[in-house]
Amino acid sequence: MLSPIIRDVINLLDRKIHSLIIFCGFILFVVYYNFFFFCDNLNFGGSTGIVWFIYLYFCASYIQRYNVGKGKRNVLRYILCAFLALGSEVPFILLYVFTKRSIFFEGSTIFNSVYNSIFVFISSILFFLIFTTMRLDFKSIHIKKMISFLAKGSFAVYLIHENKYMRTFLWNTMAINISYGPLTFVAYWMISVISIYIFCTTVDWIRQRLEKYLFDKHQKNINLIEEKLQKIINSILIKL
Repeated sequence: MLSPIIRDVINLLDRKIHSLIIFCGFILFVVYYNFFFFCDNLNFGGSTGIVWFIYLYFCASYIQRYNVGKGKRNVLRYILCAFLALGSEVPFILLYVFTKRSIFFEGSTIFNSVYNSIFVFISSILFFLIFTTMRLDFKSIHIKKMISFLAKGSFAVYLIHENKYMRTFLWNTMAINISYGPLTFVAYWMISVISIYIFCTTVDWIRQRLEKYLFDKHQKNINLIEEKLQKIINSILIKL
């Protein structure tokens, strides 16, 4: 629901201010937390909060808006991703070996287990750059619709499933009994995953219909709010 407002805000920014926002966000939400992982004040719940998603939206829009990485080889990005994935553990394991202090090993796990890990973040940006340069030319319109549906559904599953209360509810409802045999366990596991996917995509489908109804009904009020927000943002940018 925030996407149209964020998009309008970004369209008002020039490249310099947009870059400054991304840089400040990187220092506050990524670098600060990675080096001071014992301070949880800027972690935003393991980076699953709305602030982190807004920051990622700013990063992705910058790449798309200014064609960052166009014309460069994807192989280099794959190599960089591999080195980042392998190198994420090495510094902290070495610190642990030489100091025998478990706090460094704890920091190593944090570097890999949260979404605003400096390694996870950079790898994600690299993968995003890879996909922006890929050309998927499907002639069948049905395949295009299916890919679009699965992509939207996967993102919906991620957002819904990442809520700790919803995740607990889903997996407690679909609890797997450890007494199951191997074949039964695999079958039940597959059914559980598919059921959760269907449930989350259904919830998102209902959300879309409800959102469309509310937006259509209150379009005039929404336009007025957007105009007021744009005036406020313009006045702030002028002062900057």
